[in-house]
Amino acid sequence: MYYQFSFDMTADGQHAVVLEYKLSAGDQLVMASIPSAKTNGLYAEGVYTSKLRPTRLSVHWKDLADGRDYVQDADLTGKLKGDLNGTTIYLMIDGAHLSIFLVLPSQRGAEQPSIGPRIYSDRAVSLVYSN
Repeated sequence: MYYQFSFDMTADGQHAVVLEYKLSAGDQLVMASIPSAKTNGLYAEGVYTSKLRPTRLSVHWKDLADGRDYVQDADLTGKLKGDLNGTTIYLMIDGAHLSIFLVLPSQRGAEQPSIGPRIYSDRAVSLVYSN
C-alpha cells in the first residue's frame, strides 16, 4: 500500500495555516508534521507513505481570517475503504470546518460530481470526513 497525505492552504479559497497534524493507525503514528510547524505553520504538504491504513487524523490550524485556533480529531475508522494504493488523502479547511477527501487514481466519470480540491477535478473523489 502506497498513498499520499496532502493539503494546500493556498488553493481553493482557503485561509488557514496548519500548525500541527498527526495521522495514525490505532496507536501507531503513520506521519506527523515537523515540530517547527507549530511556530511557522504549514501552507502546503505532500507526504507519501507505505505504512498502515490510517484510522485517525488530528489537525490543529489557525484561521487567518478570524485569527482563531482550531483543533479537530477526525475518526477515519472504516471510512478509507478499498485499496489505498495510489490514492491521496487530502484535507481542506474553511474557518472551523475540516473536510477530508479520498482522491482515487481513476478518472472521474461524467456522471460523478466534481468535489473537493480543484487540482483533482478530473479524478474520482469522495468525501470521507466533514465536521
